[in-house]
Amino acid sequence: MQWEKLELEKRSQVPEALRIGMSRMYLTSLLRGEQAPENLPQFFDWAERSITSWKPAQEIKYLSPDVSVIEDGVVSDFAREWQVSGNDVVEQVQESVLKDVLEYCRGNQLEDAYRAFRLLIISKPTLHYPEYRQQLRLPELRPLRELLSRLEIYVDMDKLAEGSVYHLCPRCKYVQRQRPDGTYTCRNPWCERLCATSNLQPLRPIPKEKAADWKAVTPGVHLYGTLPGIWEIQLKEELTKLGLRVTLWPFIDEFDLLVEFPRKVRWAIDLKDWASVDEERLQKVQYRRDATETFVVFPDEREDFLRIKVVREQLEPKLEGVRLRLFSEIITQAQAILKKK
Repeated sequence: MQWEKLELEKRSQVPEALRIGMSRMYLTSLLRGEQAPENLPQFFDWAERSITSWKPAQEIKYLSPDVSVIEDGVVSDFAREWQVSGNDVVEQVQESVLKDVLEYCRGNQLEDAYRAFRLLIISKPTLHYPEYRQQLRLPELRPLRELLSRLEIYVDMDKLAEGSVYHLCPRCKYVQRQRPDGTYTCRNPWCERLCATSNLQPLRPIPKEKAADWKAVTPGVHLYGTLPGIWEIQLKEELTKLGLRVTLWPFIDEFDLLVEFPRKVRWAIDLKDWASVDEERLQKVQYRRDATETFVVFPDEREDFLRIKVVREQLEPKLEGVRLRLFSEIITQAQAILKKK
């Protein structure tokens, strides 16, 4: 990830973290009588293959053979989730900004303001400056206006990238990055894949001379706030269509969705858009005793990597009542309950 951020003319200088990582990987394989990349070209060739092709990785539980370290020339979602904490100080600071807003809202019991804030950064990660000012004047966001300005949740768009034009991702509506060949792609590889499979049409680009009149969330807020929230809103909309009452981020984000059926049936849902199944992180999801069922829901599009239908038989007995479902399965289960009632 450090190497990816270097300018092209400086990429002959291998970052220390990458050099150490390659050395450790080579030594581990050497001691086991196995092969590993010996130089940078070999490493990047290996990084585009399935990570299970390196034998030590086969010891990792629930690892799909479809994941790799690099996808489409950029660091994969899987690799970003496995990145050593503390390596990317900038994005960590930007993630902590979201925690600051959360703690402020909890401390002042601002549930409506928090919900309005989350909806804003998810649905409008980029917006024209007059609309940005208008959003901050809304009654729901008024209690957070000074805090959001001080934390710099939104910055001027032209600070994110330089170019003659700014392209936005058709799915997440965020500023795309420019490839070395001059084409543009979403900063998130998984989002780019979903754009292709859904055949989403390109959005109208923003000329450089107008970019100063646009605001955009910081890359960390986009990564930790915008992208996961897209699925949360989509699931809410699908369940609401069934006639259910759905609350996003109830009790100021104790979990993602509270779904209320007739006759006091209540579901607590945490939605996870992960590149791989992580047992330790799953065990942090608390079973809600004030709900009828507690679910962790994953997008169907991740099933090829996660294999939820296969691994949940092994995992659910360890999760103290928390159930694992795919997006489509939770919709089907809700329909069955409503039909039965």
